[in-house]
Formats: sequence, structure tokens, C-alpha cells
Amino acid sequence: MKDKLNKASQLKKIQDNYFVRMMLPDAEERAELYVKEEKEALLKLMTSIPGIDKMNFVIIGSGTIWYIELAYDKTKTYVAVEPLANIFIQRQFNYILSKHKNIKIIDKEFGDFTAIEIPNNNSIFVFHFNILAYIPNPIRNINKYLKEGDILYISSWNNSDEAKQVRKTYFDYLNLNTDSNSFKINPEETVGLCNLDIFPFHKLKYYKRHERIKGKITDILIIYC
Repeated sequence: MKDKLNKASQLKKIQDNYFVRMMLPDAEERAELYVKEEKEALLKLMTSIPGIDKMNFVIIGSGTIWYIELAYDKTKTYVAVEPLANIFIQRQFNYILSKHKNIKIIDKEFGDFTAIEIPNNNSIFVFHFNILAYIPNPIRNINKYLKEGDILYISSWNNSDEAKQVRKTYFDYLNLNTDSNSFKINPEETVGLCNLDIFPFHKLKYYKRHERIKGKITDILIIYC
């Protein structure tokens, strides 16, 4: 059965350079309000979890090692899942990271690696900045790695007028100066958006409860398994 959670099946394969543009300082500046809300909610969650020092922090689409400053001293292992790690993490910096046993880089797509590549303890899986919308068959792939006691942190764009304006400013910048044959995301359409209203909790292994946090810009779902 096709997963109705997102529109990933409608998306063309996003070119690597489009994701690279997402990490440019000018792009991050245009998404600052989104990131601010996302980071505040994530930090609040992490400070509320008993035994977080024994958990992995698994961030999907980690880019330039996002949120390592939040997780490094609080969790047991920081796990970055990033298929473009060779682009986002320079060779010299990657060498330094490899010397830290509590930092692990998985340079593969989410779903394309085995569960044993994640350290064998509970994890917080962080799907930040609407990344879940770009993962084909997200529930099936989440279940591949999920353990009882894990937590899912999923953020997407809110549907407010303010969020739509920030989203438009952000994607207008990403689409700027791209040729007519390049992949683009139209900020006025729903393609590439997570619809958390229809999240299929019943398909998740070990689902126990969830909470929803709606900010001015973000729509955040926290699931306890």
C-alpha cells in the first residue's frame, strides 16, 4: 500500500546541488525563524528525558553536522545520517570526527543501511527541517530501525500565513538562478510537505503516545515508542 504520509512519490529525484544550496549561509538565514522554533522544541525535549545520556541522537539529513552542539554532551552517541557527507564534511574535519568514538557518520540514505550500524541502545531519531517529506516509504524505513523505548522527533512547516511567507522566501532563494531543467520546489504547492494530521501511528512498531507542538512557523510531532 502506498504511504499517504508525504508526497515523496510525486517528487523527482532531488539533485545533490539543490541540497547543497540548502546549507548555504544565505539559505540558512532565510530559514532562521523555522530553525529557531525547531531548536527550542528539540532542546526542551532533550532536557526532559530521563537517561538521555544513555541514548543515541540520530539525525536524519544531518548536513553540516546539525545540532551536534545540542547532542554531543547530552547523549551517548551522535549519529549523523547523511548521504552527501563527503560534500558537507571536508576530509580533514571528517578525520577529526573519526577519532571520537561517540560520533558516527553514516553516509547513506535513510533506509539503505542496516540496523546494526546504529549503536545498540535507545535512540532519539530527529527528522529535522521537514526531511521526512523527502523520504520514500518513511514508516517502513523507520520501523526498520525502531526499538521499544525510542523517540521520534519530526518537524515540518506549519500552515500559517507567517510560515508560508518564510517558506516562500526560503525556496525562492533556492530556486534562484537555477535553469529551467533543474529540480525546483514550488513553495505555493504541497509537494514536499509533511501532513502530520494523517500520521499513521498504528503502523509504527511500539507506538505508545505522542504530542504535537505547533509554533508560528513549525509543526512538530514527538512520538514515544
